[in-house]
Amino acid sequence: MPTELVAYVLAGWVALAAAVVMLALYRRWVARGEYDALHVRDSESVQIPQQDLFARRLNRIDSLGKILTAVAIAYGLVLAGTYLYQHWQQGNQIRY
Repeated sequence: MPTELVAYVLAGWVALAAAVVMLALYRRWVARGEYDALHVRDSESVQIPQQDLFARRLNRIDSLGKILTAVAIAYGLVLAGTYLYQHWQQGNQIRY
């Protein structure tokens, strides 16, 4: 594999891993305003839709995070497998 291509492929994986980390930090930043108490009294009924909206927002971030993490892991495994296969092939070449 050409060196330039390796650099681009590796940079793509690093960017994907950075996106996963940034999304985790964003989720943590969003979740800092979460109020964990369950609102069941009639006087708190105004807060129920807000709490539901907040939970949906966190669920969307979580699902995107799971997908990005799975893609980053799969991409990294393919990258590592390709690297190991190439070195294995280079070791099997006959040198004169």
